[in-house]
Amino acid sequence: FSKIAHYSLGTAWDKLSAPEKKQFVQALTHYSVANYAAHFTHYAGQKFSKPVSKSVLGHRMMVSTTLKSDNGGKSNTFDYLLSQNHGQWKIVNVMTDGVSNLAMQKAEFTSTLKKGGIHALLNELDKHSEKLAHAAH
Repeated sequence: FSKIAHYSLGTAWDKLSAPEKKQFVQALTHYSVANYAAHFTHYAGQKFSKPVSKSVLGHRMMVSTTLKSDNGGKSNTFDYLLSQNHGQWKIVNVMTDGVSNLAMQKAEFTSTLKKGGIHALLNELDKHSEKLAHAAH
């Protein structure tokens, strides 16, 4: 999550103190877990297709799969960008139907950061995490 946090804030990351970076990584971790849990709240026969992987620039890997609805409904394509860190592959970005989660987060986060600073962003992430956690129940 440290890399994702850095990418999410771009150049603003370098302006944060070490404790602020740590707080942001923790808040982003909680937010991300709550966000994914909220998106997968029920099972109605959906199935993932067999994943396909390919190497991309910079010693990275792209893994693609499709979530297919059992009843002929809408399918969603997921592309996971992975980077190798200490011999382990880690997801650094998820694109759903061509939309980058990291790009959307960066736009949202930097906007909030510019308006209210790091504490406003941390508060916003905490609020969203709470809402998502309650929605998943």
